[in-house]
Amino acid sequence: MSPLNQIIEHRPGILVVDDTPDNLSMISSVLSDSYPVRVANSGRKALMIAGSERPPALILLDIMMPDMDGYETCRQLKLNPDTCGIPVIFLTAKADAEDEEHGLALGAVDYITKPVNPAILLARIRTQLALKAATDYLRDENRNLEAQVAKRTQQAFYDELTKLPNRRLLSERMEVAQTISKRSNQFGALMYLDMDKFKLLNDTKGHDYGDLLLREVANRLNACVRDADAVARMGGDEFVVVVEMLGQCANEAAAQAEILAEKIRHALNQPYQLRDYKHHSSPSIGVVLFRGMTPDIPTLIKQADSAMYQAKQAGRNSVRFFDPVLQADLKRRMALEAELYHALARREFRLYYQVQVDRNLQPHGVEALLRWEHPQRGLLTPEAFLSPLEGTDLIISTGAWVLATACQQLATWANNPLTAHLSIAVNISAKQFRAPDFVQDVQDILLNTGAKPEKLLLEFTESVALDHVDAAIVKMHALKALGVRLSMDDFGMGYSSLRYLKQLHLDQVKIDQSFIAGIEQSSDDEAIVRTIIAMGKALGLKVIAEGVETPQQWKFLDRHGCDIFQGYLFRKPKPAEVFTHWLSLQNTAGAVANS
Repeated sequence: MSPLNQIIEHRPGILVVDDTPDNLSMISSVLSDSYPVRVANSGRKALMIAGSERPPALILLDIMMPDMDGYETCRQLKLNPDTCGIPVIFLTAKADAEDEEHGLALGAVDYITKPVNPAILLARIRTQLALKAATDYLRDENRNLEAQVAKRTQQAFYDELTKLPNRRLLSERMEVAQTISKRSNQFGALMYLDMDKFKLLNDTKGHDYGDLLLREVANRLNACVRDADAVARMGGDEFVVVVEMLGQCANEAAAQAEILAEKIRHALNQPYQLRDYKHHSSPSIGVVLFRGMTPDIPTLIKQADSAMYQAKQAGRNSVRFFDPVLQADLKRRMALEAELYHALARREFRLYYQVQVDRNLQPHGVEALLRWEHPQRGLLTPEAFLSPLEGTDLIISTGAWVLATACQQLATWANNPLTAHLSIAVNISAKQFRAPDFVQDVQDILLNTGAKPEKLLLEFTESVALDHVDAAIVKMHALKALGVRLSMDDFGMGYSSLRYLKQLHLDQVKIDQSFIAGIEQSSDDEAIVRTIIAMGKALGLKVIAEGVETPQQWKFLDRHGCDIFQGYLFRKPKPAEVFTHWLSLQNTAGAVANS
């Protein structure tokens, strides 16, 4: 049954108003089998019943009544918003056309003369109730439609969580701002901000707390800006502020924009009370000025986003203006990242090997070093591409390729008496080490290549091991259980590693090359190097020095007990086949010569 038919089938109540008891009794008996009936013997009582919590669906109203006749009763019913929609049918002995016209003009829907014919009365009532049901149904449907349109408009143009304009409405708002800027010849500003470490809040406390933070950020932003300015949410924890009328002088406009940006930064730095949890956060804010219609809106947003990225790179919780020079560097970096995604698939990466010698200057092992055979720029060292590579998840798959290639080389060298004793050191990035399946990946690579685990040396920086020290200890113990050896790379650059060296089950520490380079000029560097060597000896660790380039450096290190040496003094990194050929030419009874 349709909603309209359900309304019509419902038994609506009828109010009969007449000052004559016999009339009330007669009409009630006619209606009672079909409808619930209430009666009133005066106009005032009729008004009270009609305005009650259970108003009638229709009123049968006598005209000739003392005190308040039917006409006045009908007039007051139609004046009241709560009762004006109730259909009124006049019942009267007066059959004058003028009286009927007067009654209909007051808002009555029908006019029935007495004596009443029961069949006609019931037919007229059914007709009016059906019309009222249809009218009410259409009214409710129209309200529902209006509500849906309003909801869809809200969803289309406003962010559901914060109630701020969304990206779509922001574009329209920016068009208005640029038009105003063009007509007034005044600068405006677009600010792009991102809440620092927002993901950490979501991961540790849950998305409910993240949502609470975003709502509070929206409230604080609205409190910081002028009524003429606009605040929008781009998505996630990213917001945009559009500021107009900053003046015709660029320096003045920049100064005003910076004042507002710092005001916002200060407001968003205040503690957030998220239910039972007090949270501290900060924004990174990028700012770009505009005047008139150029650049276009997508470009403005990209420039402000770029400036925000620079704020994050500067250490977060800061404000940065868009700088074309830095933007050019960023574009080059992004282009390089795009090329890196193809480099692994196109097999453009290479492994070079740099010899590591013992105190007798005999080859002890090698370090595997990544190179990129770029199709246009030639052979590139990690300095040219490692930072962009580490900024993407591609570092994980590239690291796995390095590890697998090095292990395959170990398996190959194991069949050659000249190289069977060599170990290979492989650098492990932070993302690669923290991947959940890293230990399993190492085990699978060892099994698939047949490399001897004890010949594989995994190198980690201090930050990789100590940022999440408890998890690192567990993972390193698991790696040791596979039989591989562990080394801490760039040792000495941190300050907290001594406390954990034994727990990490390291086999080796590598002195950072910056200290080796300073041995001949700095007594401080000499002292640091001596201390690291002595500490390694005390803990039973091998100590290797990288970046050894002069005989004086080597002699100093050897004199103070360094175990292993690596650097250009002994050999530059070479491909495996070149390294193996060079090794075969050496006098196995003599020392490694510089070549």
